[in-house]
Amino acid sequence: MIDYKARNRLTSVEQKISTRIITPPPMLTIIDDDGHTDYKDYLLPFCKEVNAPISTAVTPMRFGGQSGVGRYMTLAEIKECHADGAEVLCHSLTHTPDNADITHTHLVNGQHVSGKVFNDLSGNPVTGETDGIYHDTTADKWYTYDGQNFGEITNITIPDYSALVDIYADVGGYSNNGQPVYSTKQSYYIDKLTKYYTIAKNILKQNGFDDGDIIVYNNDTGDNVVSLNAAKRVFRCGFDINGSRINTFGGIDRRQVHRYSIENSINGYYGVARMKELIDQVVASGGWMVWTMHTTGQEWRGTTAGGHTGIGRDEVLNRLRQAIDYAHSKNLMIVTASYGCSAYIDGVS
Repeated sequence: MIDYKARNRLTSVEQKISTRIITPPPMLTIIDDDGHTDYKDYLLPFCKEVNAPISTAVTPMRFGGQSGVGRYMTLAEIKECHADGAEVLCHSLTHTPDNADITHTHLVNGQHVSGKVFNDLSGNPVTGETDGIYHDTTADKWYTYDGQNFGEITNITIPDYSALVDIYADVGGYSNNGQPVYSTKQSYYIDKLTKYYTIAKNILKQNGFDDGDIIVYNNDTGDNVVSLNAAKRVFRCGFDINGSRINTFGGIDRRQVHRYSIENSINGYYGVARMKELIDQVVASGGWMVWTMHTTGQEWRGTTAGGHTGIGRDEVLNRLRQAIDYAHSKNLMIVTASYGCSAYIDGVS
């Protein structure tokens, strides 16, 4: 049995004396997002049974909270998993608000917002007479208004910042009440997200999760300029979603490590043929492949087929077992995220 905790990461001293890797062997890392209780109840025991680590990426502000499909692990439960060998990664502070206003444009059309004070871009109260972009100063959110309803702009792309007249003075320094003044909305959101990320990392690190300095981006924010700039200030590595691309030694942006969803893949949910194909690719070409999955998925809700996936938890674990056994048969190393970062980014064994 592999001691996953022992190989989880290398200390700075160990890195200095470790052997430099010229060409790391092919590797596979598997990450489960969101920190659902099914990770503790089913996935971690399965990992130990098949001798393969599967990391959990957790969101501090969701600890113990309810999801649409059950409950997220409490801090005590995550500590229990960590003590049992689980690698614990960061999955942002709150998951949704973390990337509000900073990724893809999406309008919640027809949404009526009441009980809030809205200002236009000049700081005057919204009159409802014209279309435009409005700022909810109490919650720092942005909205469109069609004369009757407000539609929240939940995400704004970087080019869209040019459409937002800066409500902050176009100078550096601090305001009279000590708040920072930003020259652009982009710099404001980078700073805001940096604070969220720092809080999330510190919560994990202070609770003994050494790999809390690795972020698994939420909601595809790993392709976003704001998220990447914030992550550079806070995290050792970051994992995004970018198709089935293989990470190659010497060519990886350490805050944009590519991972691939094995859930709704070409061959269906957790398609065995597709997973074997991906294993063959990385074994043949070399490199580091990272898979992502969610125990919050409908297929995990029972032991038999149900919902829109057509399979149940037992079948998911059966398909994962086939893929992992195949990886073992090909001598493909299945490693933690931290181990992969050390080998393929830092170049140490």
